[in-house]
Parts: sequence; C-alpha cells; structure tokens
Amino acid sequence: MNNDKLNIFPPTPEAHKAIQNKIIQDGMKSRTYELNDEKQIKVVIRGLSKDFDTSEIISHLQNQGFAPTLCHPIRNRQSNTNFNLFLVTLPKITKSKEIYQIEFIGRMRVTIES
Repeated sequence: MNNDKLNIFPPTPEAHKAIQNKIIQDGMKSRTYELNDEKQIKVVIRGLSKDFDTSEIISHLQNQGFAPTLCHPIRNRQSNTNFNLFLVTLPKITKSKEIYQIEFIGRMRVTIES
C-alpha cells in the first residue's frame, strides 16, 4: 500500500472481473487498465474534413469487411472544436490490422495511423 493506494494484479480475467464488480458494488474509487485479451485496436483517420459524418466512416469500413465498434471526431479541449482527425476502435482480430492499407474513404484520400 502506497499513499493510500492499493495495487492489485489478479491472475486471471475472471478474478479481475470479480474484483471490479466488488469495487463497483461498494462504491469505491478505482482505476483499471484494459486486459490484453480485451484490448481493441485504436486508429486515427487523418485527411477527412472536420464535419465528415461518422456514420459514413462506419458504413464505408463495414463495406470493406471491418467491424468498427466506435468512431468519433477528436476534439480540441481548449476551443471545443473538432480536429480533422477521427478515432476508430476495432476488435482485435487479424482482419482489423488490414485497416492500415485503406487509402480512400469516399472520394477523400486518407491516412490511417496508430
């Protein structure tokens, strides 16, 4: 225990979930990290306009065989405006790694980055 903080490293994903459920039940503050088997691939799409519709990005990726779970514009915290960047979250499967090969969304040339 260090500075009123307790670090717990559960041996299995099931133990991790049981501990998390108990912490939530008791209303305690906690911070967790994603488990390796639950991590998703997060990529940034660069090259689209600020007001590009996220549903169009999702449908375009789905048409190419991807299964995005989330897509939203990245916002500037200070001015509360969108950047020309979109965060896309994909499940951690081999097909998702092919997203880096996409060059166009719609008629716009894009760059996919980690």
